[in-house]
Amino acid sequence: MASESIATAPTGAKCGAAKRSTTNTARQDGTTSVTPLNAHLTDLTDLTVTGNFVVESQVGCYVAHNGDAPWLLSHGRFDPDAFGLDEAAGDTAPDLSVDPDSMVLSVINGSHDTTLSYFITVEHTVLIRSLDRGGPHRRGGAGAGSAEDGSGAGGGGGGGGPAAVDFASDASDAGTDDGLVEAGHTPATFVLVLKPRTTADVCRIVLTDDPTDQAGEPVEIELRLTSDIKEVDPVDLIDRFNVAHTYDFPLGPGGPYLCSQGVGGSFTHFYPGTYHAIDFECPVGTAVLAVGDGTIVEVQQENSVTGCHVSNLFQWNSVMIRLNDGVYVEYVHIRRNSCLVRAGDAVRRGDKICETGDVGFCPSPHLHIQMHKSSDKDAPTIMFALRSSSGGDAFIPEAGKRYG
Repeated sequence: MASESIATAPTGAKCGAAKRSTTNTARQDGTTSVTPLNAHLTDLTDLTVTGNFVVESQVGCYVAHNGDAPWLLSHGRFDPDAFGLDEAAGDTAPDLSVDPDSMVLSVINGSHDTTLSYFITVEHTVLIRSLDRGGPHRRGGAGAGSAEDGSGAGGGGGGGGPAAVDFASDASDAGTDDGLVEAGHTPATFVLVLKPRTTADVCRIVLTDDPTDQAGEPVEIELRLTSDIKEVDPVDLIDRFNVAHTYDFPLGPGGPYLCSQGVGGSFTHFYPGTYHAIDFECPVGTAVLAVGDGTIVEVQQENSVTGCHVSNLFQWNSVMIRLNDGVYVEYVHIRRNSCLVRAGDAVRRGDKICETGDVGFCPSPHLHIQMHKSSDKDAPTIMFALRSSSGGDAFIPEAGKRYG
C-alpha cells in the first residue's frame, strides 16, 4: 500500500491533566449499565462506562486500546511490505500514514519491543466504522482476541477484532457506501494504544477542498492533523493503598458530582503520573476545596484554551498543595484567574482555594485531582480515598457513579 508519512508533534505533551512524560498500558473494563450501589450515589441515567471512564463525558473523542473499539476500521499485525518498506535496507515505519487513494489514516507501531500511545486530532470530516464509542462489549465481543493473530486485543467475549473495510474507491467518492459513517465531530480526536508490531486503520478522511487549482491542475493537499506519540511504560502497582491517605471531598456545594474517569481510566489515566487520578464533572465555577491542612506549592492559572484538541495538551491550569502529612495534591483544569491563594499560603481543610474550569485538554468541564509523594515532575501518583461531605465511609470513586 502506498503511504504518505505525516509529521508528528514533539513528544512530551501532557495528556489529560498529565504533567509527566511517561505512559503505561491501560486496563480495559467491560461496558456496564450503571446503577446506584451505595449511599454516596443518587439516581443515575444510563451511562456507557468502559475502561473506568464515562464515554459520554469525552465529547469528540474516540478511544481504542489494542484494537478493542468497534469504530476502528481495522487492527492487526504490522506488515512492512504493505507500506512499501524494506526494513532490511534500513526503512522505518512512519507513526502515521494516509493512503493517497483511499485517504485512510493508519497508525503504525513498527517497534519490536515498545508499546506506544497516540493522541491524534483530525481537523477534517472523518468516516469511521461505527458511532458506538463504548468498547467491544457493546458489539457482542468484537475486539476480543490477540494482537499476535491480527485480531483486536481488548476485553470481551469470543470473536475477532474489527473486520477490514474495502477502500477500493478513490478519495472523491468519500461517502458511506463502504459501510462507514460520519464521526459527527469535527475536529475529532483519537486516543489509541498499540502493542509492538501492530497497526490500526483509524478513519477515512474526507477532504472538502477542491484538490485542483483554477487551471484544473492537481495541487498539494494539506492535511490538518496534530499528534502526540509516546512510549508506554508500565505502572508500578506494588505501592498499595494506605488508609491514612483518606481526605475530604474536594468540591463545594452543588453535588453530587459524576465521576467521569477513575483509577486507571483508559481515556487519559493510563500514565504513571495520572494513573490514580480522579475526574469529577462539575459546572465551571464550582468551588474547589482544600482536602486537608497544608501549604500552597504552585499556582498556574493563566491559560484559557479548552476542548479536546491535541494542541491543548500542554496548556492546563492547576494548583498544588503540600499537605501536612507530606502528600502533594494537585487540582487541574481550574478556571483562569480564579485562585484565592498563592505559593506559600497556608490553607486549612475545607478552605476554598479556586474554582473549577475546563482549561487544557478537557472535553467537558471537570476537576481532575491526583496525589503524589513528591512534587517532582515525574513523580507517580498514589492511590487515595475520599470522604463525603455528609460523612460516612471512605470511598475510591468509580466512573459512572456520583459522589459528594
